[in-house]
Amino acid sequence: MSNFSPLRTPLLIRIEEWVNRETAWVVFEPNDQHTWIKVRTQVENYLTQQWRAGALLGAKTSEAFFVHVGLGQTMTQLDVLAGRLIIEIGVAVVRPAEFVLLRFTHKTADS
Repeated sequence: MSNFSPLRTPLLIRIEEWVNRETAWVVFEPNDQHTWIKVRTQVENYLTQQWRAGALLGAKTSEAFFVHVGLGQTMTQLDVLAGRLIIEIGVAVVRPAEFVLLRFTHKTADS
């Protein structure tokens, strides 16, 4: 993880806004593995587009970003039962494989 503390750069703001807006649909979904896979795939596709456009650094996607969501990764059983879906994203904006961490929490239909 990077010690870089960006003052909400335009790129990070754009990513935050996109993730919050485009994953808001989880409010209508159960907090389960099927939903987590859909969220991870959706966010990975977006970040891959950003990487291909040169916004994220790294020779391959694993150096440019990561997306974590799921029980034992970003959530405890209590989070799942409370309907809290938590997404963690690392993006390389300074150097490849040096990630700035972004965290998002949504309520699901289980809340």
